[in-house]
Amino acid sequence: MGKCQRCGKDAGFMYSMCNQCIEQSRLEIQNSPGNDFTPTASQTPQTRNPAVRRYVDAYRVAAVLVTIGDALKWIGGVGGFLIFLVLSKSSSPFNSGSGGLELVMGGSFAAFFFVLGVLVSAQGQVLRATLDTAVSASRFLTDEERAVAMGLPPTLNASSASAS
Repeated sequence: MGKCQRCGKDAGFMYSMCNQCIEQSRLEIQNSPGNDFTPTASQTPQTRNPAVRRYVDAYRVAAVLVTIGDALKWIGGVGGFLIFLVLSKSSSPFNSGSGGLELVMGGSFAAFFFVLGVLVSAQGQVLRATLDTAVSASRFLTDEERAVAMGLPPTLNASSASAS
């Protein structure tokens, strides 16, 4: 466990400041004289907080996993159909004339890739769910930064609060 540099309390694993000192430092910087920094439209929260960039990158990895899984399912379906067509039209020893063996081979190919695609997509969805939990519980992010990290509109939180 790390110790806070300011007050000496436990700061958590690999942290140099505790929650209270982090918040106090943030308020001191915001309220310091001469601090007239106002972010422009190009300086979104994801460019100011490294934690947001980390979460956004992790969400991209999850999206890529889901896309790869979807592609594998399509490859299985199209490939299985093509195997069935090629084997049923050829005069190979696999061509039984009734279409049974061709259907089994094409179906096996399709089923294998479909199951593989489901497994890969599931890993992406599990990663998304884990990231949602981590982002929502992060003490280093504001609500606006959480929305940016999750890919939600930053105004979603404000509009849902005013509706209730």
